[in-house]
Amino acid sequence: WDLRGELDLTSRWLRTVKLSAGLTDYEHRELAGDVVGTRFLSDAWETRLELVQRAIGDWSGSFGVQLGATDLEAEGDEAFLAPSATDVAAAFVFEELRRGDWRWLAGARWERQTIDTTFRDRPLARDFDAVSASFGVSRSLPRDWIVVATLSRATRIPTVEELASFGEHEATRSFEIGDPELDKETTWGLDLALRRVEGVVSGELDLFWNRIDGFIYERPVPVPAGVTTDLPAFMFTADDADFRGGEARVEWRLHDRAGRQLALELSSQYVRAERRRDGTPLPFIPPWRTSLGLHLHGPRVFGLIEVTHAADQDRVFCEPGLPASVCETPTDGYTTLGGYVGLRVVRKGLVHELILRGDNLTDEIARNHVSRLKDFAPMPGRNVSLTWRVDF
Repeated sequence: WDLRGELDLTSRWLRTVKLSAGLTDYEHRELAGDVVGTRFLSDAWETRLELVQRAIGDWSGSFGVQLGATDLEAEGDEAFLAPSATDVAAAFVFEELRRGDWRWLAGARWERQTIDTTFRDRPLARDFDAVSASFGVSRSLPRDWIVVATLSRATRIPTVEELASFGEHEATRSFEIGDPELDKETTWGLDLALRRVEGVVSGELDLFWNRIDGFIYERPVPVPAGVTTDLPAFMFTADDADFRGGEARVEWRLHDRAGRQLALELSSQYVRAERRRDGTPLPFIPPWRTSLGLHLHGPRVFGLIEVTHAADQDRVFCEPGLPASVCETPTDGYTTLGGYVGLRVVRKGLVHELILRGDNLTDEIARNHVSRLKDFAPMPGRNVSLTWRVDF
């Protein structure tokens, strides 16, 4: 369940108090054939208190605290993770200054996390403190253009799965090996963006560069000595890494009249990631991807037809000493066709939508490079569905 509430204040400095709390009792089962191989049980709670400042001139912002805890347990013959308890405490602040065409943003977060579990029958207790901060600036330009720059330093604490896994994980068809000595990831990031939000032609161009110290990833390795398994082995490993890439989107409004819009949209995404010490490509990095879609927006009829292309991914992870059978394998590109058409009707305050949707209409055999199941389970083939949705 979730509980959310707000209280408006009459204080000179504070405008609103926001409180949220949640409790989750979660279970899922992973099948090995017709039997349950692993059963995951998770009990978690989280609460967040946020104080929103009353605007002082051009200044506004908020600050608060967050507390939470998670108990995770994996049961079954294929359980690869011992029971664990994770506790989290955090504090955060966000400030914004608007002055003319300029907008300045700054934020910071401190987090403390404790993890108690076992690794290969040995007790494992880790404590982490993480500090993250960001600073951004944007400026509105003539003809509805906006330019944005953001500099950030982010810290990520390793998960209990990355620290303490050891065993077969049938859902990913892999033997997973954690590293109890993993430290925090620290990322320095720079993001630059140019956007146009109005006009017949609109769009955005986003470029990013991330320098990550201690980047945690799953590295293909030989099966450990003394272990009997038919599954490939992956070990959680930390290496310094560099990520760079970008995303572009352009929309051309072909028709806009009487509440009806017809627009052509072209979008593309690309990321390049490699280990800093030797330039080796990191595993499970998505290929260049682009989409071309024709959108129809109307009060009654709406729809989309879209072509998506993913390029070959031949920048794969391998290093000296690894057998070829252990190295990451290239993935062929693919092109898919999909879309939907819908009818919207309003009756007695209810909004009814009838939507006919089709995915991969050409029944292309497509494999997702970032999935460890790509050689066993391609992406879904041709799929057609009819949905009736009611909003009230």
